Amino acid sequence: MKKIISTFSVVLIFLLSAMSVYAQDYDLEGVIKLTDLQQEPFSKWFNENYAAAHPDDAVLSKIKPLLKDKKITIVMGTWCGDSKMWVPYFFRILDLMNYDDEDVKIIALDRDKTADGVDMSKYKIERIPTFIIYDKSGKELGRIVESPRYSLEKDLLEILNKDAKE
Repeated sequence: MKKIISTFSVVLIFLLSAMSVYAQDYDLEGVIKLTDLQQEPFSKWFNENYAAAHPDDAVLSKIKPLLKDKKITIVMGTWCGDSKMWVPYFFRILDLMNYDDEDVKIIALDRDKTADGVDMSKYKIERIPTFIIYDKSGKELGRIVESPRYSLEKDLLEILNKDAKE
């Protein structure tokens, strides 16, 4: 009887450990919505980093008129530390601009940087997160890769200013 209980206990501990590892490794993959990031288990880091974001108001005032008719693709990983930091910050910028979330496409990659149902070859992703800005015709205007050079808002303004001059 002791042997059966011991064996049962070992199997139970193994199953609980496996379930715990699975829960920690749960990541989104493919085309997702902002609301997916705002739900557990992702909402903890998303909401925390969104609330901590304080973009420069002076830069935002310059961005707002330039964002009209632009489309944005964000390629990220819910497992990626840089994505956890910069994607909420980017959405804070967009919210302060009253930018329509429907004009943002979010693609979540797995750890191999692939996504079910998405041809990633056309995006030429090297590192994540990658924020890609397009004009209304779909032409890429520029991208911010992994982390900003100056700040997300300043880098975004630089991309939008370059387009305005052309």
